[in-house]
Amino acid sequence: MTTPVSDFSDEELVAYLEERLCETESARLEKAMRDSADLRVRASQLLGNQSEEGVSPGAVWARHGLSCPDRTTWSSYLLGLLDDPELVRYAQFHLETVGCRRCRANVEELQTAMTGDPQREERQRRHFESSIGRLRQIIDR
Repeated sequence: MTTPVSDFSDEELVAYLEERLCETESARLEKAMRDSADLRVRASQLLGNQSEEGVSPGAVWARHGLSCPDRTTWSSYLLGLLDDPELVRYAQFHLETVGCRRCRANVEELQTAMTGDPQREERQRRHFESSIGRLRQIIDR
């Protein structure tokens, strides 16, 4: 079942173009755009209008992640080391309610770094083993 083009507001299209929609809505809109030339034209026109009208403070705020906690804060959050309850609540709100894609990517990357990447460890082991073989060849010469 396809979503009618009229189901998307201009605000939703702009949020999609600026990557501010949650993943579910982004995927739904992206599928609709693939299926509808009219929706692609509308999005293109909105993008053109933004350039002509200038940039709003809200757009600058969103584009540059001015409300996003930094990576140090996210690391502390993941480790349970944030001692300011307001900051903890804000981080949860920003990640879960706002659904900031930039911060979600940061958090996922930090979680992977903290828990270890089994594939990375396997790659390192194979690289180390192959290096030892090369060293042995050099030494045996």
